[in-house]
Amino acid sequence: MSTDDTETRTEPSASAEPPAGTRAAVRPAGRRRTATLIVTGVALAGALAAGVLVVSGGALTSEGVEDEPASAAHSTVPVELRALQHQVTARGTISYEPRGKLTAQRAGTVTTPPQIGTVLTPGTAVARIDDVPVVALRGELPAWRSFELGMADGTDVRQLEQALADGGFAPGRVDRVFTDSTEAAVKRWQKAVEIDPTGRVELGTVLFLPEDLRVSGSGLGAGERVEAGAQLGTLGTQAPSLSVVLKPSDAERVRPEARATVSLPSGTAVPGTVVAVGPVRQQAADSTGGTAPESATTDTGSAATKAELPVVIRLDDPAAADGLDQSVVKVDIEAGAEPEALVVPVAAVIAASRDAYAVQVLDGGVVTTRPVELGASEDGDVVVTAGLREGELVVVPS
Repeated sequence: MSTDDTETRTEPSASAEPPAGTRAAVRPAGRRRTATLIVTGVALAGALAAGVLVVSGGALTSEGVEDEPASAAHSTVPVELRALQHQVTARGTISYEPRGKLTAQRAGTVTTPPQIGTVLTPGTAVARIDDVPVVALRGELPAWRSFELGMADGTDVRQLEQALADGGFAPGRVDRVFTDSTEAAVKRWQKAVEIDPTGRVELGTVLFLPEDLRVSGSGLGAGERVEAGAQLGTLGTQAPSLSVVLKPSDAERVRPEARATVSLPSGTAVPGTVVAVGPVRQQAADSTGGTAPESATTDTGSAATKAELPVVIRLDDPAAADGLDQSVVKVDIEAGAEPEALVVPVAAVIAASRDAYAVQVLDGGVVTTRPVELGASEDGDVVVTAGLREGELVVVPS
């Protein structure tokens, strides 16, 4: 996805002191409401263009101009003091992180191919070749030879014995030696997984995996012939994750362990946690600013690229993403906090000139137009960085 699809938002929470540049405030009692504020002037500009009042006929002074008596038609709201919580909004893709290839270690005919979505826990049949199951066992070291009495000692023997012990098949002492006890345990295991109980583990009948993994892809069908070393499919993590691409500048705010809210296609919002951020990478980009194949080039023959920040999010409840592999979703990521600021509705702002703004303040039954300096805005609210005090009543046109 394009990094242009991201935006940084701020959302308020309570604090104690007003920001520098504002007048002293007497804090009114009562509950403060919350809002989300985007760090751009786009929302404000749009609101003003849509018909907010425009003042003309001279500059505004710090004392205000155009005093007028209060009218019953005036609707007012108090200036509120809120701390700003930044938020980054982007689109992301739900997927299962790749964990490599699923490889056949012996030749034969595929009688039961790997099934996409199957989670390979110890004892699970990965596939069947010549109608003999390939069974998953726990272990870091890939199988590279058959196991039987008289074989040379090795770390792989210890790994097999540990897997048998974990499964309750009692191989005796777990060491590097394939003993009579090991053979007896192998026979018990073979009966349990419906393999001829010979006591010998043929190469290609077990698949050692370091963790529970999920079959994420398979291009084979029943009846296809495979050779040793052929790819049966691909593996991915058991739980889904959400891959998001942000702007490199977001690295200053988005951190691992940050909380996130993911909006699923059903409309349900589910929580998640950022587990990885970056590093910044160069991604090929097309002429519209979106992502293009890595082979994309400019007219001069050089690769057209743009910098982007990859972020990985894990859902608190992985089951919420069942059936959503490769689905594109909206995600809001918490991105740090800033000091408090004074906030008023965008509708209360008057465009005094191209680069100057004002609000009307109701004080003692008199409405005064007062110049203000503005900051972030979104969702119908705007930050006022100078010109108002907390608790003052500003006029909102009805």
